[in-house]
Amino acid sequence: SDHHHHTRTITPPPLGRPPPPAARLDLGGLAARREEEIQRKEKGEGERERERDVREEERKGKEKLDGSDIFKTILLVVIVGSLAWFYKAIQPPPTGTVGSTGGASVTSSRIKLRDRRHLAYKEFGFPRDEAKFKIIYIHGFDSCMLDSPFPQFLSQALVEELRIYTVSFDRPGYGESDPDPNRSPRSIALDIEELADGLGLGPNFYVVGLSMGGEITWTCLMLGVFKAPKTNDVV
Repeated sequence: SDHHHHTRTITPPPLGRPPPPAARLDLGGLAARREEEIQRKEKGEGERERERDVREEERKGKEKLDGSDIFKTILLVVIVGSLAWFYKAIQPPPTGTVGSTGGASVTSSRIKLRDRRHLAYKEFGFPRDEAKFKIIYIHGFDSCMLDSPFPQFLSQALVEELRIYTVSFDRPGYGESDPDPNRSPRSIALDIEELADGLGLGPNFYVVGLSMGGEITWTCLMLGVFKAPKTNDVV
């Protein structure tokens, strides 16, 4: 038999032609995926940073709130303590302390009122029967009849020249005056009326009040509790 020799010629691809699609390297896709990964990473870091900022703000806000609560608590304690002290300061001593068995002795002059209570008083200045100006002084809270400013600020020469007479008294429950369970500005004004009558001050005299004593002075003016309100002067 005849032997046929077949030859096959391999023709190389033309120069400048790109490789087949399967063998082409997708550089654009790799760059895009790389960019996406970078963006996801940056986004994740940004979210974590925002979360840290939020937690830090919450922590600072809580600390600020805690400090504000502490300040409010301290302020409330101070206010309540001050009110308690003020209330205690204006309360009269227990009934029957002065002049009672085991109690303090009476050292000042006192008059007996219609309801059988005693009102302590202290006189200063010109003799009351000859005085031209007669003044009743009402003390404030946390003080007593001994705190009258007239003995301290009126010179003896002025007292004699103007013939000034003053009398101060312990409000009910203060000093050596008996307490009054029904004490009120009006009841104290009535006590002043009895004091003036008991001392025989007559229809013309002045009433001077300091601090809370000013409230009693105003009550004397508003209620007109004196027998001759048109001739009495209230200062």
